[in-house]
Amino acid sequence: DFLSLIAAAQGALNVNWPLAASGQNLAYRRLAFDQAGGFDEIGHRVSGDDVLLLQRVHKKTSWEIRFAPSEKGFNTSVPEPTLRDLLNQRKRWASNGSYQWRLNKPFFLFVLNTFMLNLLLLLALPGIMVLSLPSAIPCACLLSKFLVEWLIILKGSHVYRRLDLPKFFPLWFVLQIPYVVFVGVFGSVSNVVWKNRKYAGWS
Repeated sequence: DFLSLIAAAQGALNVNWPLAASGQNLAYRRLAFDQAGGFDEIGHRVSGDDVLLLQRVHKKTSWEIRFAPSEKGFNTSVPEPTLRDLLNQRKRWASNGSYQWRLNKPFFLFVLNTFMLNLLLLLALPGIMVLSLPSAIPCACLLSKFLVEWLIILKGSHVYRRLDLPKFFPLWFVLQIPYVVFVGVFGSVSNVVWKNRKYAGWS
């Protein structure tokens, strides 16, 4: 999951469309931070200080934003210890939707499109099996999604020296569809617990 997110973020940045950043490995100049208004408007949020700051710098200043894929810049972060903690973390990330709409409407629409595609694919399976709906369009969408994401994973695994991960992609591809729907829905409407504090989704 994280490999695909970072690889996609790097690809978007390479075509001058900064979308996402990771606070686990992020650097910025103090002047760029100040010119973008720092954390004045986003410091109260439970998540998004990295990606929202990136977008504010891109929108409000003339500073260039670059991705550093060199191994000299790699670091290691401790993953969430349980599935429950992982889902809570992803729900927290998804809770930025309302602010994304105000700050970067094209990115919000892109994320919404991703959510809707996975939701429709999730609903298509029982529709095909139970209601005998046509399967050509859902199958074509599923195949296209698989090929695009597979290319992103292959590229990302070489850039970040994680050649051990592509073998898990077929399993992840199947799990990802309900996962994206779950995180998108519950990140929007349910409370998020982080560092023993509770926050309302999409606050």
